[in-house]
Amino acid sequence: MIKIEHEAIPVLDWKAMNHDFIAADSVSLEGFHPGDEVDFTLEKQGDGYVITSLKKSAPVAGRGEVKAVMPEHGMITLAHEPIEALGWPAMTMDFTVDKGVDLATLKPGDHVSFALRKEGEHYVIIAIHVQH
Repeated sequence: MIKIEHEAIPVLDWKAMNHDFIAADSVSLEGFHPGDEVDFTLEKQGDGYVITSLKKSAPVAGRGEVKAVMPEHGMITLAHEPIEALGWPAMTMDFTVDKGVDLATLKPGDHVSFALRKEGEHYVIIAIHVQH
C-alpha cells in the first residue's frame, strides 16, 4: 500500500486529496520516499482502484545565468528563462542543490542548464552544467 497526495482526477470525479492505494503485485514500492513526485496509473478492480504502474516523475529542465553561488549553504541564485513545464515565467530565484551537485566551479555570469526535482514543496537542483 502507498499513500499518494494527488491532484484532481476529473475522469473519476475525484478532487485533489491524499489517498491510500494498493499496488498491483507487479508494482514495486522500493525506492520511493515521502515527498517523491510520481506518475501513476490506476485500474478499477472490484470496488476500488489499484496502482498498475508507478514511477518517479522525470526531472524538469531549465536554463539560466548564475547570479550568486553559496556553496557553504548548498544554494545558488539563478536568473532563469521561463520553465514551461512548471508554468514559471523568467525570474531570479534561489535554489537548494542536491548533495551530489558541485558548486565549486560555478561563478556569477556563467550560463547554465540545470535539472530540477520536486522535494516536498520545493524544487531542488539535481544537476547543473555550464553552457559553452
